[in-house]
Amino acid sequence: MAEGLQQFEGTWNHEISDNFDAFLKSLGVGAIKRRVAASFNPKIVIAITEGGKLKVTNQTPVKTQETQVAFGSTRNEEHPHSGKTMQVTDTMEDGKWKTETSSGVKVTRSVIDGKLVLESSFGDITCRRTFTKA
Repeated sequence: MAEGLQQFEGTWNHEISDNFDAFLKSLGVGAIKRRVAASFNPKIVIAITEGGKLKVTNQTPVKTQETQVAFGSTRNEEHPHSGKTMQVTDTMEDGKWKTETSSGVKVTRSVIDGKLVLESSFGDITCRRTFTKA
């Protein structure tokens, strides 16, 4: 099991987003979809499964997406905005969970002061979303 994984386990409720609209715009998401996405307060449920993998469930009022994460391996995943298939690789480095996609999106997850912080970047645009443990 990747070291530091336990800190991510649990149910996390969205608290605040910073620069989310600009991030979605950089991905080519239209204005109406950006407004709808910004109005959601997603919930993330992270569970450690057999073999040190993660089961990650992202819940919004419109969609629930479940992903199995195996650190150090690459998987195919549907891009949430374009619907195209992309390759996704997850790693753990210094207690941070990092994700890189073939579409160019990079996400770093860390637990800071008991809160789950997701920093997502695409090109020179970065957004930060903060979640509190339920």
